[in-house]
Parts: sequence; structure tokens; C-alpha cells
Amino acid sequence: MYADDTNIFISGNNIDEMTNNLNNELKFLSVWFKANRLSLNIDKTHTLIFSLNSNDRKRNVNLKINDCLIETRDKTTFLGITMNNRLGWDDHNYIIYQTQSSKINRHFKESF
Repeated sequence: MYADDTNIFISGNNIDEMTNNLNNELKFLSVWFKANRLSLNIDKTHTLIFSLNSNDRKRNVNLKINDCLIETRDKTTFLGITMNNRLGWDDHNYIIYQTQSSKINRHFKESF
């Protein structure tokens, strides 16, 4: 069994402090998963730093669960919405544009 769409959100003013807090929460989460016979697919697990400061967004944080390093990304999909670390909509809008463009092109090809 897998725990789908598990998310942890941490806020703060200092990335190092947030990293420490999140690593502590990941330890608790790992114990909870084991107690409930759930497993985490580390290949689908990643972290995203939301910040208006570009230096913060570029940082690779050292987050681990079960001694496995968690990848830092600049965007992710959450409940069907693509979010980026700038809290902007450009990535999500582009995906919608591509999807709709493909549907329109397919419709025109079928019409002729």
C-alpha cells in the first residue's frame, strides 16, 4: 500500500531552521508509515521551496527520509495544478495551453 498525495508544509523565515524542522517531521512520518504498513515511493518524493527570494529557491536543502535524500525541484503538480517555486501560474498556464491546443488541432484534423 502507498500513501498517495501526502504533503507536509513548513513555513518560516530561515531555510536552515525549516530544513531542521522538516527533517524532524519526516522522522515522525516515517514511523507513522511503518506503523500503518504504508510505504513511501522516494522516486516520487520531492521538495519545493516557495520563496520570492531567488537565492532561497536555488538552494538545495538536505532533506532525508529513511536515510534517502529528497530531491529539490522548481515545480510540481499538486491536485492537478502545476505550481512553481515562484508561486507563479506560468507553468500551469502553459500546460493548459498545450492541452487545449492539442485538442483544437485534433478537432480540425478530424473535420477535414
